[in-house]
Amino acid sequence: MWEVNIWQFVLLALACGHAAAVLSEGGVFALVRALVRGFSPFLGQGISCRTCVATWVGLTLALFARFADVQPEAVAWFVDGLALALAGRILSYLPDVLLAVKDRLE
Repeated sequence: MWEVNIWQFVLLALACGHAAAVLSEGGVFALVRALVRGFSPFLGQGISCRTCVATWVGLTLALFARFADVQPEAVAWFVDGLALALAGRILSYLPDVLLAVKDRLE
């Protein structure tokens, strides 16, 4: 039986979405992204993609903050990480979607 703490999931998803945006688009990490692109264009493209970064951040958060008891552990970690990445991505784009809806209604 799964025991899911929905508030922990939402909090981690918000953290995932924000971390992905900061890492992939934030000015603070622009130099890191440029260095990675200089080293490997493939990795540079991956570190500049919010969806890609959200996946890795979600997997990392799930590894350290398990929110459900699912067996086997490796599968549970992977599923949790992808769920966090998806929820974080959705939540990070929610303000843009709401503004687009507001603009269409005006």
